[in-house]
Amino acid sequence: MKETIALLMIYLGATVATVAFWVWLGTLLVWKIFTIAGAASFIYPAFWIMCKGPC
Repeated sequence: MKETIALLMIYLGATVATVAFWVWLGTLLVWKIFTIAGAASFIYPAFWIMCKGPC
């Protein structure tokens, strides 16, 4: 039983790490496109407010 729980935890951890990695990579790619397009000065403050709130 302990082995099953350990395997499930490893599987879950690996899945979360993989998803986080691809989200991070996708964010970098999107950011690169925005900076190349010159839209970063408009997008960044709105993105920051959306994530952190207006304060």
